[in-house]
Amino acid sequence: MTKPTFMINNVEALYPRLDQPYHFQTGGGKNGLGGTVPCDVLAQNAEYTTNFKMTGAQAKELFKAMVAAYEEFKQDSWPDLEMPFKKEEKSFIGKAKIPAAFNGKGIEPPRHFDAKNQRLEPGFQLTTGSTIKLFVELVPYNASMGAGVSLRLRAVQVIKYKEFVAASPFEVEEGFTQGDSSTGDAIDDIFGPVDEPQEAVEEEPPTIKEPTVKVSKKKKAEPAGEVDLASMLDSFDD
Repeated sequence: MTKPTFMINNVEALYPRLDQPYHFQTGGGKNGLGGTVPCDVLAQNAEYTTNFKMTGAQAKELFKAMVAAYEEFKQDSWPDLEMPFKKEEKSFIGKAKIPAAFNGKGIEPPRHFDAKNQRLEPGFQLTTGSTIKLFVELVPYNASMGAGVSLRLRAVQVIKYKEFVAASPFEVEEGFTQGDSSTGDAIDDIFGPVDEPQEAVEEEPPTIKEPTVKVSKKKKAEPAGEVDLASMLDSFDD
């Protein structure tokens, strides 16, 4: 018997894990205490999944469709369908998912489309806070862990995409901010401001005076007296 389908319109995506298969792993997650982590398509309990936030009116419409599907497939031993959504203040939280494999064979991930109904690239990463439409198959079940209607996710349309912002482990503090000029001021405090280079001013060459010759006014040497040669010769004889 063909399962009924339902279009969930304009809800808010919460913690989507649709770009690749994920499963819960003990000791996994960021804190090592266990969490949902990426896995192989054939890993145990591997699936594509997303939570979504609805208004009361949206939750009521979806629940009525789920009850109708459940009653159609319900067997005598099945219990009555209970409220499947978690309430948060004035909103209701639902979950849509699909196994990453059936009978040991991987399946195609849920298709993604933009608001213009154009197919998005495989591996597209949907973000929390985006506004989306979900096309789901309503699959009633009764198992050892309870009965209900699974919202088997077939396709997603992204109406408004919220840009991804990496989470920070820090809090806001007083101090440096991007584009702050205080760092430059601090450097000036240490080394002093750097003077701007000034243009060189061409100076006029110094005036060089012509050298002057100073004439010394010395007395003319008087002519030497006549040498007494005979006396000089006589001195050797002595």
